Amino acid sequence: MNGSAVRGAKTVEAEVRLELREELSSYEDLNDLHLLKSATSMDRANLRRRPFFFRGDGRQLALDDLYSGQSVFVICNGPSCTPSLRQALQRAGVLTFGINNGAFSFHPNLWACVDAPHRFVECIWKDPAILKFSPFANLRGRLWDSRQNKYSSTTAADCPNVAWFLRNERFCASSWLTERTFNWGNHSDLGGGRSVLLPALKICCLLGFANIFLVGCDMHMEAKRPYWFAERRNKVMVANNAHTYACLQGYLDELEPHLRAGRHRVFNLNPESALRVFPFIALDEALERAAIPRFGTTAGMYSR
Repeated sequence: MNGSAVRGAKTVEAEVRLELREELSSYEDLNDLHLLKSATSMDRANLRRRPFFFRGDGRQLALDDLYSGQSVFVICNGPSCTPSLRQALQRAGVLTFGINNGAFSFHPNLWACVDAPHRFVECIWKDPAILKFSPFANLRGRLWDSRQNKYSSTTAADCPNVAWFLRNERFCASSWLTERTFNWGNHSDLGGGRSVLLPALKICCLLGFANIFLVGCDMHMEAKRPYWFAERRNKVMVANNAHTYACLQGYLDELEPHLRAGRHRVFNLNPESALRVFPFIALDEALERAAIPRFGTTAGMYSR
């Protein structure tokens, strides 16, 4: 290789590095952006004018205000989400939003994740009755086959009823509701503290929910019983979760007035939760606000 070719290669390498630094400056997730751009051939500037949700092939998916004025119960997977509480939520008119592996033992209407697809039970992904929300970077991620204890040949893109979104890792309360990407906390360079709860809350707001009830939002963890479903956590993992919870407390403190201004009321069903920014509401009162009364008769309706 001659000298000019070497200089040319170094120049190209420098340009690539410069481009990556420029995109990272906004802390948008590069994997999300690259997957969407490859699906749509859209440039980065045009992505700013794109909607919040997408199909797997990059087409726009308009879900804004789909549940305008309604109530939703977000299952946050803490141990306070007891069997009796979960049973009470399985009734007509009560809409539930699951996150992560909680949807394996409790069947929600909506569901969200931010981590790689193989971390979540395969049957959640394959369930056509659940409207699922996932980052675009998960599109080609393979599921985990629990029966054979190996990666499945099925990818998240093969699964039904999935809405895809773009992430960012720089928290800003004033733009959190309106920015086109979904913030899930801060990048480690900015102090860390990322959680699926933040995108789940934003999805609820964009879908138009007026009342958002947090179930199992304990904001503390013990190694012997970290979740209401089966899972193991060691001391290091519990400490990492404690750091995330502390960050979330700060994020949600800043977000609360913006949520109220957007006419989204958030309530916590656990009176002993470490999260104090949102007011407590009893289960019976929350259900009364959410439930659809079932009365009347079908007789004669077709002859009117």
